Amino acid sequence: MSATPRPPHNETEGGLCRAVRHYKWLARFNNWLLWFVYFVAIAASVFSTLAAATSRLQPGVLGAVIAALPGAAVLLNNTFRFDAHWLWHREKRARLEALLRLSRAGAPSTSAAEVAESWNRIELEMEHTRPGLGKLPTPPTTESP
Repeated sequence: MSATPRPPHNETEGGLCRAVRHYKWLARFNNWLLWFVYFVAIAASVFSTLAAATSRLQPGVLGAVIAALPGAAVLLNNTFRFDAHWLWHREKRARLEALLRLSRAGAPSTSAAEVAESWNRIELEMEHTRPGLGKLPTPPTTESP
């Protein structure tokens, strides 16, 4: 017997279903970006090392771009923090999904109003832990005495 999701019981549950799907997609997207950036960094590093070792790549713009890719990938990941966003979206999806399961199971205190209240509490709690952008490197400043 196949376990198919049942239709939402009420409007709050429908919104919760959409939110769970949305944060699941965001978590996967950030995970994909994280792995893509790592792959580009590793591939560029290997390629530039092999090209330099075998003298196949002539010095020039292409060689410089390929050699710069690992550093650019690290800078991208440190700035956009794909790993932190991936974990944050996973946690939010898991918390909303747990609330959805309680609602669907008909657990005590899962009326539409109580589910909405719990959902609002989760939103507020998670907003305080949302990762922002990382800090870009800045040149040191000198202070005058």
